[in-house]
Amino acid sequence: MLIEGRAKMAQGELNFKSGSAAFAALTGNFVCSAPIVTASFGAFLIPVTTEYGWSRSSFSFVLTLVSLIGVVMLPFAGRMADRFGVRRVVLLGNLAFAVSIALLALCGGRLTDFYIAYVLVAVTSAFSSTVLLSRVVSVWFANMRGLFLGLTAGIGNGMGCAFMPILALMVIERLGWRDAYLALGGAVAVIGFPIMYFALREPNASPTLAIADPKLVAGISAREARQSPLFWLILVTIAVGGGALSAVFTHVVPLLADRGLGGSAMLVITCIAFSSTLSQVTLGRILDKASLPRFAAVLILMSAVGIAVLARAVTTPALVTAGILIGIGNGAEYALLSYVIPRYFGFRSYSEIYGSILGVVLLFMGTTPMLMDVVFDVYGNYGLSLVGIAGALLVTTILILRFPSYRYTRTGNISGPTAPVAPLAALPT
Repeated sequence: MLIEGRAKMAQGELNFKSGSAAFAALTGNFVCSAPIVTASFGAFLIPVTTEYGWSRSSFSFVLTLVSLIGVVMLPFAGRMADRFGVRRVVLLGNLAFAVSIALLALCGGRLTDFYIAYVLVAVTSAFSSTVLLSRVVSVWFANMRGLFLGLTAGIGNGMGCAFMPILALMVIERLGWRDAYLALGGAVAVIGFPIMYFALREPNASPTLAIADPKLVAGISAREARQSPLFWLILVTIAVGGGALSAVFTHVVPLLADRGLGGSAMLVITCIAFSSTLSQVTLGRILDKASLPRFAAVLILMSAVGIAVLARAVTTPALVTAGILIGIGNGAEYALLSYVIPRYFGFRSYSEIYGSILGVVLLFMGTTPMLMDVVFDVYGNYGLSLVGIAGALLVTTILILRFPSYRYTRTGNISGPTAPVAPLAALPT
C-alpha cells in the first residue's frame, strides 16, 4: 500500500505545467555557464594563446576569475530568486549572459581585455544558473525530485556540454575564435529565452514559493546551514571532486592534441557529456529511493579509473572507455549537490545555500584548470596533473561515505528528531 501510494503521488506530480517547467529548466541548463563557458573553454585555449603568444596558464586564469566572482554572485543570485522568484531573475540573466559572451569577440591583444570580459560573464551567468533552475524543479517534484533533477540538469548540461564545444570548434575552424564567441552568445539567447519565457513557471506562480503548503518552505536559514559541519563536509566533497573533473574536461582538446590525437577530441567530449547525462539520471532515480547518497561514491571512483585510462589511451576504444568513465563521475557530481541540499537543509533558503556551496565549487573548478596549465608550462606535459586529479577523486570517494542519513523528507518534513544537523564528529565513519 505504501509503495502504491507513493507511485500515485509521483504520477500526480507530472502534469502539463510541471512538465513544461521541467523542459524549460532543461533548456536553461543547455545554455548555462557549464556548457558555454567551462566545457567550451578548451576549444579557445590553443587558438587564442597561439595568436597572441601567451602561456596557457595566463589565459586559463579567466576560469579562476569566473569562479572567484561566482563565490559572491551565486549566493546573491540565489537570494534574489528566493525573494523575487526564479522566473524574472532567470529571464533577465539569460539575456545579460548572452550579451556578455558575445562581447568576448571584441577582446583585443591584451590579457586584461579578456579578464575584464570574463568577469562580466561571471556576473551575468549567476542569474541564469543551474542553482536557480534546480529550485523550480525541486518544488514541482517531491517524490520524483532526484529523477527530474537528473533529467533537467543531466540532459540539459550533458547535451550542452557535448554540443557547445563542437559548435565552437566548428566555427573556429571555419571563421575563427571571435565568431565562435558570437555563435555561443547567440545560442544562449535564441535557444534559451523563448522557451523559458513561455514555460518556466513556479507552482501557483508564487514569486517567493510561499505557497499554500508550508512544508515546501520548511528548513533552516543559510546562516544556520553555514554553522553546520555537514555544510562544510558537503562543500569540500563536491569542490574537490568537481575541481578535479573540471580540470580534465576543460583540457580534453589540448590533452589529446599534445599527443597527436586531436582528431579524437570531439569523440571523447561527446562520450563524457552523454555518459554524464546518463549518470545524473540514474543516480537521481537511485537517490529518490535511498536514505543515504553513498552510492555516488562508486560513480566517483569509476571516474578515477577513467583518468588512469585517459593518461595512457592511444586507441579509439580506450579513449571511448576513458570518456565514459570520466563522464559517469562528472554526472554524479552534478546530481549529488542539487539533491542533497533540500534533504539536509530544507527549502527555506534552498537557492542561497546551493549558491553558497556551488560558488566555492566553481572556484575550485576555475582554479584547477589554471593549475593544470601551470604544471604544463613547467614540465611540458600534463602527466603530474592527472596523477593529482586521480588522487583528488579518491579523496572525494572517501568523503561521500561519511554523509549521514537525510534530515528532511522529499516534501520538506523533518524526517527524524528536530535537533540540529549532526556535527561532523557524529557522522558515520
